[in-house]
Amino acid sequence: MLSLRHFFEKRPELHVIAAGSLIDFELESISFPVGRVDCYYLYPLSFTEFLIAMDKEGLVKYCNEQIQYPQAIHNQLLSLLRDYTLIGGMLQVVREYAESGNLAECQNIQSSIIETFTADFPKYAKKNQIKCISTVFNAIPLQLGRKIKYSNISNLYKARDLGAAFELLEKAGLLIPVYHTSANGIPLESEKNFKKFKAVFFDVGLALRVLHFPVNELLINDDITLINEGGLAEQLVGQELLAYSS
Repeated sequence: MLSLRHFFEKRPELHVIAAGSLIDFELESISFPVGRVDCYYLYPLSFTEFLIAMDKEGLVKYCNEQIQYPQAIHNQLLSLLRDYTLIGGMLQVVREYAESGNLAECQNIQSSIIETFTADFPKYAKKNQIKCISTVFNAIPLQLGRKIKYSNISNLYKARDLGAAFELLEKAGLLIPVYHTSANGIPLESEKNFKKFKAVFFDVGLALRVLHFPVNELLINDDITLINEGGLAEQLVGQELLAYSS
């Protein structure tokens, strides 16, 4: 990282890229060249990007140009939004769905991604923290749309330990806290309450996979009412806002 300073000063036309899902942890142990590095973050595909991946560019263009949609277009968008909720925005999963439409294989890929995330826990946590981190990781999809209370996550760990696990998962980009604000004016963050917050999971499709969502039942019956549909709606909105704000 120290060499980046010399690249910037001696070879400014040469762009150096460092990438990695855990790069924020690595940056803690080195001297960061302030003002010489730009940080960019990649997120799962947004719903619009999902539509493009599904070869629906015409539908995206139509929606960008129109204010009101015919019922047929509205129904099509709802159907695609349902698909996006199940699939999520992870590139490998979306590619599999676009190429084969095989939801079972998509779920296998999602399971593999979740296992990879879990396998990464020892890379940024102490040995005695791993079980606690795993508990928080698996509990957040259950808490979508709800105010986070550590007592609802587990009574086996102290709030301090659960909070530390949450912060590590946030730094790893797997959880995004959404803090309460009184919202009496702009900027909203001036009245942010760090003690009151909800959490957005990294990807809605992965969140449903953690919950072992029965995809086959939904394929048989489109009218299934989800007991957590309000929380899923908040997850979708939060994920979309995050994608478009980056």
